[in-house]
Amino acid sequence: MKVSAIKCTICDSVVWSQSRHDFRYCDCKKCFIDGGRSYTRMGWEPGVKPILGVLDTETGTFSSDDEEDLFQ
Repeated sequence: MKVSAIKCTICDSVVWSQSRHDFRYCDCKKCFIDGGRSYTRMGWEPGVKPILGVLDTETGTFSSDDEEDLFQ
């Protein structure tokens, strides 16, 4: 299954939400994602610019259109 995910640029962890109201932090707790497949809500601390992408949960592969900052 492919799900929306974020990659933290501070700790390099990839985080995804499995279901509605499944709020998840990255390892350093500087950014989060929520909503599963129902919606996508993200947040981060000032100075942190996560990368939005897609995670294939079967292979564990994270991909994005661009490894650059998408929130400029």
